[in-house]
Amino acid sequence: MKGRKQLKTVLKLMALELFSSILFALSIPNELFMFGLPLAGFFTLIPHYIALKQARSIKVSCLLCFVQCFFTHIFTSFWLANFKNFAIFTLGASALGTGAIHAIFAILFFMPSFVQKLNPFSDRIKKSFARRESRILWFAAVYTIFEYAKCTGFLSYPWGTLPMSCYRLKLLSQITDITGVRGLTFIICLVSGTAAEFILDAVKVFKLNSTQKQSAVLNFKLCIKEACRLNFNNVAAALIVLALSLVYGAFQYYRPIKPVKSFNAALIQENYDPWLVQEDAVYIHDSQRITLDAIADFRKRGLEPDLVVWSEGILHFPLPEGIPHYSRYPTDRPLIPFIKETGCPTIIGAPYTINFEELRFSNSAFLFDKDGSSDMHYEKIKLIPFAEHIPFTQYKIVRRVLKRLVGFSSGWIPGSSYNVFTIPLNSNKNENLKLCIPICFEDAFGFIHSNFKKLGAEVFVNITDDSWSLTKSAEYQHFVVSWFRAIEFRTTMVRSTNSGFTVVVDPQGRIKDSLPLFKEAWLSAEVPVYKNVKTVYMMLGEWVSFTLFIFIVFVSGTIIFLYNL
Repeated sequence: MKGRKQLKTVLKLMALELFSSILFALSIPNELFMFGLPLAGFFTLIPHYIALKQARSIKVSCLLCFVQCFFTHIFTSFWLANFKNFAIFTLGASALGTGAIHAIFAILFFMPSFVQKLNPFSDRIKKSFARRESRILWFAAVYTIFEYAKCTGFLSYPWGTLPMSCYRLKLLSQITDITGVRGLTFIICLVSGTAAEFILDAVKVFKLNSTQKQSAVLNFKLCIKEACRLNFNNVAAALIVLALSLVYGAFQYYRPIKPVKSFNAALIQENYDPWLVQEDAVYIHDSQRITLDAIADFRKRGLEPDLVVWSEGILHFPLPEGIPHYSRYPTDRPLIPFIKETGCPTIIGAPYTINFEELRFSNSAFLFDKDGSSDMHYEKIKLIPFAEHIPFTQYKIVRRVLKRLVGFSSGWIPGSSYNVFTIPLNSNKNENLKLCIPICFEDAFGFIHSNFKKLGAEVFVNITDDSWSLTKSAEYQHFVVSWFRAIEFRTTMVRSTNSGFTVVVDPQGRIKDSLPLFKEAWLSAEVPVYKNVKTVYMMLGEWVSFTLFIFIVFVSGTIIFLYNL
């Protein structure tokens, strides 16, 4: 009987976690709401907090964390299943992996309950952990470090995170130039934890008063009044943090900023199917045709283009060996002579040869100058785990197993050098432009852009191909994840993609120009460039995560020490 009751309780808590996952999916860009429901982001962890607080053991806490994270990943990143033969890794393995990471953090989430349960701890320590403010702070710190861990290292997956719900909250998002996105995570967790404690207290008072003969309305008022009294300190603290963040955000968002220069960029959105294997000529011809339309559009307005940007992976034959090939191919309009004809520096995604005999290549971006020379390239450093890069594939036995299991046995080789390129501007003969070219997945990582900025990059030019996802939510999610880089470094961001979201974003997070998804089109954009500044985030990096990590280690170490006395 007791076991059945415990099982029923666990199932109820799991239902709360499932509800949390659904709220999470609605809060970020999804198929129903293009850029998500931001308020849902502040509610999504309330069921999670309540469930964890009622967990009676570490095992139950681990189960709850796994369920919440596993289903959040499935509901928010379901489009990973469209990654052809890789889906077993991209969706299945990533869902299990992120769920497992969260389950490990359940040990830390359970710490307040652990202290309360055991006698070795003094009443003073128990009282400090019993305080609502302490529980909320601990929850916010642990969850923030969980998201940092989830977004760091080889298995990093920065999708399905709380900051993604903040795209519409432009004022609040401005604090990321100080804290990075983890600052948003921490604030949302504070608000969610505060709301959860308020709800728990209100329900508790309601149950106590329900035995008395009084109206439901009066009982409700008493519950709210008592919950307000019990939670005054933590509600006040959460409101102060929110208010200060919004004041700073309003100052940054509405202050006038003037560009120091601008450049004219022709962003080419090809909208081809990456899984449909065709000759290079098909993709090159389409890109050439759209490029000529974009250049003609500029010249109709009396402007000269400074840069043409094609998307990721357009060329199939690796460079530099392929330069002679593309000097005469396609036969009716060879690529290299075409670039000379346009007179514009052109960015094109293509493989770069590491070792041709061993078929080792990197996913790269090549910058051809106006004469068609391709001496400048950048090799993608941060590769998508188990999709672009598979560990241990240098061993034949691993390659054989993978070949039998999923039909592939190798991947790209990661680059190691952060390259910033300088191009002259056709529109202003006296000006140059320093740009970097993060490739696809890389636009989600602050540390990559920080390294580019330290080398003098004035603008981020990202090339991406997410067309395989076949869903609008995947395209907008990728954009939202990358959108924060413009604010974090107060630097203009340009995205030129195969199917979307092709866009220009200014340092305050405003969209200056964009194209619709899954449509062949061009964007002839006048891109503003602003004075290079050093933001707090650029100088200190993930200081919020490191500070919270030290806090957690110190508290956990103290608890372990006292437990072993």
